[in-house]
Amino acid sequence: CKFTLNVLLFEHGIFIFDDKKTTKGSVLADLLFEVAGVEKITVAPDHLMITIAKNIDWRVAGKQVGAKIREAIASGKNLISEESRKKTTEESDLIQKVKQILVEQVNPAVASHGGAIELLDVQGHDVYLKMSGGCQGCGMAAQTLRQGVENTLREKIPNLGAVYDTTVHEEGENPYY
Repeated sequence: CKFTLNVLLFEHGIFIFDDKKTTKGSVLADLLFEVAGVEKITVAPDHLMITIAKNIDWRVAGKQVGAKIREAIASGKNLISEESRKKTTEESDLIQKVKQILVEQVNPAVASHGGAIELLDVQGHDVYLKMSGGCQGCGMAAQTLRQGVENTLREKIPNLGAVYDTTVHEEGENPYY
């Protein structure tokens, strides 16, 4: 389930917590894992994606998750711990490579259609991208991502992991339909 917030949790990045052991003291994730059945948490600056066990009723869990989100924000503490925010040297190098490819090769090509693609985060070897402008909501967005962007990145970065599109294609100021 996706929880969209009217406040920014932090500036940049995406953080994925697969279980309580991976929170590294992140207040938000620690509180959310207190809700029965929570299996995975993906945190972006303005929304969260929560995965719960199949046998859990979202009508009950949703209220509990909402309360934990409000509790974390009200705490005034850093929602994502500094340890979770640290990037390895390998991830930092990958960030620089991806940004360079997006600026020099990808964005000039998609700009001709009024679009843009930005790097949101890198987790290990996986890359999280966001499409905007003419790319947001475009019927060809998935093909552009897989056949254009991903192929270009893989050509230049052999050890690249998965490429994820974090775009909410049906929302935004001017999505293309």
